[in-house]
Amino acid sequence: MKNNMTMIQGGRMRTTGKHLQDGSRMLLAGKYRLVRCLICVLTVLALTVTGCKKTADDGNDKPAAGTENVTSTENNNAGNGAGTDNGSEGAGSVTPGTDAGQAAGDQGTDTNTSDAGAAGVPDMTAYKTKPSGTNYIELALNVYYNDADHSYYSNESGKQSIFVTEAGQYAVEFDCGADLSAEAVAAGVSALKNLTAIYITDMEHIRGDGQSPITACNIIYDKVIVDGTELTVTMDAPKSALKSNGVFDTNDPVNSWDGSCVAEVEMGEHVANFTTVDSPKKAVVVFTLSDLKWGGDEPAQQGTNTQPVADGTNNAKFSDMDLTNMNSIELSYYMGNGINLGNTFEATSSGRNASVTTYECAWGQPITSEAMIKGYKAAGFDTLRIPVSWCNTMDFAKDDYEINADYLERVAEVVNWALDAEMFVVLNDHWDSGWWAMFGSADPTTVDKAWKIYTEMWTQVSTYFKDYPDMLIFESANEELGNGLNNNGSWADSGSLSADGQYSMTHDINQKFVDIVRSTGGNNDDRFLLIAGYNTDITDTCDARFVMPTDTAKGKLFLSVHYYTPWNYCGAGEGGTWSRWGIKADYDMMDQYLGKLKKFSDMGYGIIIGEYGALPVYENGKHQTQENTVEFTEYFLDHCDLNNWVPLLWDTNSSYDKVTCTMRDDAVAAVFASRSYEQEKAAGAGYLTAVKDHMAAASAAAPEMWDGVETYEPGTPVAWIMWNGGAGTYSVGDVFNPADNTMGITATNAIVEGPGQYTVSLDFAGGNDGLTFAALAVADAELLYPGCHLLINSITIDGNPLELIATPYTSSDDGKCTRVNLVNEWVKTPPADARILMGSPSTASSVIIDKTKLVGIKNITIDFTLAVIR
Repeated sequence: MKNNMTMIQGGRMRTTGKHLQDGSRMLLAGKYRLVRCLICVLTVLALTVTGCKKTADDGNDKPAAGTENVTSTENNNAGNGAGTDNGSEGAGSVTPGTDAGQAAGDQGTDTNTSDAGAAGVPDMTAYKTKPSGTNYIELALNVYYNDADHSYYSNESGKQSIFVTEAGQYAVEFDCGADLSAEAVAAGVSALKNLTAIYITDMEHIRGDGQSPITACNIIYDKVIVDGTELTVTMDAPKSALKSNGVFDTNDPVNSWDGSCVAEVEMGEHVANFTTVDSPKKAVVVFTLSDLKWGGDEPAQQGTNTQPVADGTNNAKFSDMDLTNMNSIELSYYMGNGINLGNTFEATSSGRNASVTTYECAWGQPITSEAMIKGYKAAGFDTLRIPVSWCNTMDFAKDDYEINADYLERVAEVVNWALDAEMFVVLNDHWDSGWWAMFGSADPTTVDKAWKIYTEMWTQVSTYFKDYPDMLIFESANEELGNGLNNNGSWADSGSLSADGQYSMTHDINQKFVDIVRSTGGNNDDRFLLIAGYNTDITDTCDARFVMPTDTAKGKLFLSVHYYTPWNYCGAGEGGTWSRWGIKADYDMMDQYLGKLKKFSDMGYGIIIGEYGALPVYENGKHQTQENTVEFTEYFLDHCDLNNWVPLLWDTNSSYDKVTCTMRDDAVAAVFASRSYEQEKAAGAGYLTAVKDHMAAASAAAPEMWDGVETYEPGTPVAWIMWNGGAGTYSVGDVFNPADNTMGITATNAIVEGPGQYTVSLDFAGGNDGLTFAALAVADAELLYPGCHLLINSITIDGNPLELIATPYTSSDDGKCTRVNLVNEWVKTPPADARILMGSPSTASSVIIDKTKLVGIKNITIDFTLAVIR
């Protein structure tokens, strides 16, 4: 759609005392408006017919051990890419290995590709042509770059896509000599080095042409060939080729976040490199698809009407209210309960010159429609947060800071739909490929460029929307203000800021945001603004070092924080695991954390909790609500109602179905429908009393601990395995916490009664794939046995010995709990208190086992000795 649209800005004007809508409303030129409408109608119809199921993407930001509040759902790690060349239309489909396949391609399944350099690569000539009259999916090999110098950070797509119509063996390739974009070549990219991922994905969806038509499909990698050398594939069983959002996107065989299915790959700082090829140019992946199901093969789902029926439960109007003289606390009452349009406009790395729909669909979401927005309102949501990556179309590396007009206009179109639906709108800058870490660079010129990006970005956005009504709120950032400013994993020479310096820089950025918006005039002179807290973490934001900016407009600032506590429950759905919430300690924890926010309420700031939620689990091809989601959500919303805070549910098509434009779970839907502004107002003066009574009853009825989970008296020297892996978590953190226990994980712990030999283990009922963090720990051993050593005698996986790959060391983070890290990639060098029996601790490592070996395991057992050296 680039350069095909003409729009007239300024469709919303403010008059004295009232906010009125101008009839012009961001008018589209007639031709483009007709084209856009046809595209949207056809897209919605196509999505409805396929019956595909979609949910949150497989986010990339994994929580560090013991963190209070980490969002892991927002950024798709390898699910985006630029479009490939299409084959010509009109040919029929061909089955791999059949006579038809030989007739079309003159080779069978097991023939060699002439330039592949290895046997057993099927010829794909017959599958380069788009078939007609049958189901198909267009697949290509994509390469996502994240090079160490940050000179290129984007997705590249193999130009030779194939069209798959049925199960069978196929091959896709990426060749740097032919497939790199001009942008990548100009940046100096020439080899398959410093990658985030190599993966296979649905190219039509990536281009914004529609949702993947396959509703089920398994994949196994048969061969991975790099520059003619066949590498070792460690995958031994098929897995689903669909992400939880319903898109065909394998996320591997190489993925620096989630692990590699290829042995000859080294990963660190979320960058992967091949270890046996110096400067690889070409990768060929041979794979077999099985158990395919197409959307048309299944009965149509009920309730697929894309125009939600107005049921009269949420008809509140705000556009005719005078908001000018309100402060942020007063406005909070009307903003009520909201939701995020997640993984849509904040999707990144689709190339600087991609069409707007390419960005919008890059992380697995369908094209946003007006029906979706109306559905949000009908579901009981009065506020819509629209996360945006504004730098998608900037080329700041070349000092080009202009946001593409098409991109601004497309975001404005969705903003207009929300305003027309009588929803408040929050518009931010969201992650944006990690450029925020430039603020923590050791090079002053890089820091200056970061300020230039931020200033140019908000100047353009503020100017564009300056005449919009007060129902539109700008937000200074997402979770980047804080530690993200100092992340050398996002920018190579970042990390120069001290802890105090990060707080100071956070304040300076927020102040710059306020100053920029106010300087652009129009309605921005007193527009409500949302100020991002430190890491948007409640505890970090309540630190005395976090200071709100000053403002020329009185009472117009909100504070933004997020709530995903505990992460092993709230984020469990992101990893496809089942967790639990609802014991007494869980209610107490929510009371404790949310209670801290009263500090800012008492200071006169409105509070918007910009993200929260218990993410649904995607399993067996559908989204499933976690146990106690209703109880968690009700208790959380009770807190918000009592304190007049604005909660915005994080959603990426998992709780709210963007095809049917309705909530997926009836019980959850009932909760949100009852919390609209209109419903709460109708409940009358007794509503808050009822909320208090509900909270007291819910907390009092909560059990002390889950059935079957063993507990111990405080101070007991319990030995256990901290675990954060594919199966979920068990007691991650220096304080032993058996409540941190994902459903399906059973622990066998030991009480350490002095020097001697002990055994601990974890059983995974559903198996475990992957590992983020693990450690062997003994509670209070530093106090009871000062200077002790934990000596690992053996580690077995399903009864088989696991060889250590590095020397372990004993240490303590808090001076109480003693531990040995098994996999802790956040610790690069041993700490000052690290100790080993012989040699220097500097030779030891915090990663002592190969986590790629922990695939499909049911048990890990550690036999260790506690030794006290006198």
